[in-house]
Amino acid sequence: MKPLMNRLVFRTAGVLFLGMLTIGALLLTIGWYWVCKPLVHHSTMNMALQMQNAAETYLSLPESERASFQQRIYQSHRLKVALAEGGVPVGQPSRLPYLLHLNQALSKLTGQPVVLLQNGGHYIVDFPSQPVPLRFQFDHDNIGTDLQAAIVSMLLLLLLVSLPTALFLAKCMTRRIELMANQTEICGIDTMPLPEDGPDELRDIARHFNHITAQNRELLDNRATMLAGISHDLRAPITRARMALELAREDMNNDLALRIERSLLQMEALITQYLDFSADSAKEVATPQNVATLLKEIAQTFRQATIRLDVPDLEISLPVRAFSRCAQNLLDNAIHHGAEPVSVHFHQSDSTWVLEIADQGAGIPDAQLNQVFKPFQRLNNARTQPGSGLGLSIVQEICRAQGWFVTLMPRPGGGLIARLSMPLAAQDPEQD
Repeated sequence: MKPLMNRLVFRTAGVLFLGMLTIGALLLTIGWYWVCKPLVHHSTMNMALQMQNAAETYLSLPESERASFQQRIYQSHRLKVALAEGGVPVGQPSRLPYLLHLNQALSKLTGQPVVLLQNGGHYIVDFPSQPVPLRFQFDHDNIGTDLQAAIVSMLLLLLLVSLPTALFLAKCMTRRIELMANQTEICGIDTMPLPEDGPDELRDIARHFNHITAQNRELLDNRATMLAGISHDLRAPITRARMALELAREDMNNDLALRIERSLLQMEALITQYLDFSADSAKEVATPQNVATLLKEIAQTFRQATIRLDVPDLEISLPVRAFSRCAQNLLDNAIHHGAEPVSVHFHQSDSTWVLEIADQGAGIPDAQLNQVFKPFQRLNNARTQPGSGLGLSIVQEICRAQGWFVTLMPRPGGGLIARLSMPLAAQDPEQD
């Protein structure tokens, strides 16, 4: 399975998400410096002026009227004012932006450093008035703000809005590209044309893709037609040669007649393989088949070989001709280029049917595992064996058409394992 972050949709969503977070942070910064900060500065200056006016009024009143003034100032502004008695107040400096600005405003008005302290939910400040300093106290409700809750709420809202929006936009932007990638990976040449709509760039890509696909399909059709014509032209003289051989068999050496007959049969087999290689590019419809019966029939064509079948007796939907040709070619390759006994195992892994054919031969070097799928490619130890070098190439062509996968891997203990993987999603939808 491909890593999620390697998929285009998640990479695009990640870029959009980071972009939205950056834009959100910039907007918050701009809003703070151009809107919130001036308002906070104006509000804290007004509160500092209220404290200054309250201090001047309190000190100008006789002691008999100060208690009444304390009640009025508390009722109107929620401020407690009294003479600064009892030493230094207990508390810690606050880091809230509003209180920092209030501290600066008080220091600016008085011309002296003023320290505003926080004690729980209360704030205390000694106002340096003359002839004696006054102590003001007020609650957090006077500020009317909750910075921590505001920051957490804004971040949560930004995350909740940005992430789904980024995923939605990325899905809309990459949907056509993912569709194209899926069609090229699963269906190969035998694929439906992509819809040529949407933005200009995607429309151009879809048009070029459809054009290239049509050209490739035409080339394959021309190749099949050409090889069919060549086969027809070659089989006629081969048939005449075999008839002439039968007529002349009584007057010629028997060993020579057998060698000529084997050569003619080999020529017919090679022509059949060339036709199979050119004709296996079309997707075949799947039909219900008993896989155990099918593989037993294929194994019976190799009667002189030792084949061990480990196949469950079940009926599944398979394209018969494509599956039979792949199994027969892989089994033939294991018998002729490996060592017996050959094991055939069929099972289901997740949503994939898997056919494994293992031999006990010398195997193939890791560097050459992919080269043997090339047409007419034969390893040194296989050049003395009869054949054309198209067996594995035919299997790969069938897999491309059907949406299957064929891989070769070393067998533990020596030998080679040929694995044919057939995803259930690649089968004909009407038969699944």
